Amino acid sequence: MEATKSTVVLSDIRLPLIWTGMKAKSDKKKFAVFCLARIGCEIIDTTVKYIDKKSTEI
Repeated sequence: MEATKSTVVLSDIRLPLIWTGMKAKSDKKKFAVFCLARIGCEIIDTTVKYIDKKSTEI
């Protein structure tokens, strides 16, 4: 049996955010997030996205 190559496509990944246990001071803070995915020996990264406590999903 011969090995075959395939393609993996990552799209529309959603991460729910839960903002519990945060102090009131953090309401005005912004955070930077990004995602890294390692598939075999390849590493794929996303752009940085800035979020605050109003964000519920990225």
